[in-house]
Amino acid sequence: MSLASRRRQGRASVAVVAASLVLSLGLAGGSPAVAAERPPAADPSGAGAEAAVLGGLRGPAVGPDGSAETAVDALAADATAAGAGGSAAARGAGDAAPAAAGDLAVTGRGFGHGIGLSQYGAKGRAEAGKTAQQIVQAYYWGTSAGTASDARAIDVWLTADTDGALNVVREAGLRLRGSNPAKGVTRSLVTLPATVSGATPDRWRVKRASGAWRVQARAKGAWVNVSTAAIRATLSGATRVTVTSADGTVRNVVGSTARQYRGKLSANLDQRTVRVTATTTFTHYLRSVVPSEMPTYWHAQALGAQAIAARTYASYERASSYRPWWYDTCDSASCQVFRGEADYTTSGSLVATYVWSATNKAVAATAGQVRTYGGKPAFTQFSASNGGYTVKGSQPYLRAFADPYDEFDVWKRTVTASQVAAAYGIGTLRTVTFTRDGKGAYGGRVKTITLTGSSGTRTVTGDSFRITFGLLSTLFTAKVG
Repeated sequence: MSLASRRRQGRASVAVVAASLVLSLGLAGGSPAVAAERPPAADPSGAGAEAAVLGGLRGPAVGPDGSAETAVDALAADATAAGAGGSAAARGAGDAAPAAAGDLAVTGRGFGHGIGLSQYGAKGRAEAGKTAQQIVQAYYWGTSAGTASDARAIDVWLTADTDGALNVVREAGLRLRGSNPAKGVTRSLVTLPATVSGATPDRWRVKRASGAWRVQARAKGAWVNVSTAAIRATLSGATRVTVTSADGTVRNVVGSTARQYRGKLSANLDQRTVRVTATTTFTHYLRSVVPSEMPTYWHAQALGAQAIAARTYASYERASSYRPWWYDTCDSASCQVFRGEADYTTSGSLVATYVWSATNKAVAATAGQVRTYGGKPAFTQFSASNGGYTVKGSQPYLRAFADPYDEFDVWKRTVTASQVAAAYGIGTLRTVTFTRDGKGAYGGRVKTITLTGSSGTRTVTGDSFRITFGLLSTLFTAKVG
């Protein structure tokens, strides 16, 4: 959630940077990932990891040279490009030069909300010889080292699967089981037939129709209802229908992509809506999350710190009681970015891989390590970069302090006169003034910005201004051309 985030204030992680970034950077925790502060809520659209935010901008998971690409990579590429009209980030210090009279030249630091672990700061600390535990101790001051088994199961909401059905690729040994977790009822496991209507199906799906579960196979290009006594019995009274396979992986079809997950997939009845989840162990969950939140080529101790933060963050979510019964966390930047093991075409060709050796080693090296506060998992928010000064969060261990290890480049943007006029209706921009929190560069993060134009004045919060114009953080200054 990437850098990643959750439904609190918002987070952006190094690994995730895209169109969703503009909207998500106001969220909490996940390339480096940015974990945001979010109040408890059932819908992860506004909660979660900033890391996921970056993931949306990152592009292919596997680069042309075969290396894993994360939001951090996308962020670095954006920072080195000088966009037309000054719209892209430009590398280098100093103030941005306005492109034209009335334009607003913005210069800033940091990426994301800046609460908790800074991914670029973790990188700097690791390169300075700090261990993974020393890094997380520095960012979550006052927490204690704890343990939690990586063999634990975690239910992850697959938020992009919105068609109201669980649709999986056929493979040998697919099995089906109905259950009602609220009532403690688990039905018998049923093996799905190898042939349907005299043909081998290429897909199976579980959906609701007329208030009941339906199991269907796609054979000869058409969907066919499959109803045996055993299937009807396992579906009876079920609120969850789970599909597993003999080899321990299942491929979930969304559009033209079949994403492979280690574990099992379930269709869950959320009132009248079917929601799809993947259930896996913390080990396999983290093997996908860590490289989605931080570049795999970064220092091993930085990857280890990300693994500890991600494990703790997921443990915190899993222990929370604000969600519906059917999931522990989500797979997007609203929580932490989780993309399973790999993407395939529906015909079986590999498209992208999401599990990597370097981050597998980081997960194994920190196995079971979490940060606790008061004996419980801590709320380990993180973001891509704090710009040299962390932001105080909602917990006593999320402090504000100078961070000399975060050396993320200064970024620049030009907001045109026409953009300002369209957003605020104040005519030609003449002056801007700020109120700040007093912590960090430029006198601190922008609390409010007052824009005075030829036909009026508007005062907005720094976060609102950042979101409106897609800035990377609220740690910025600006000059009118």
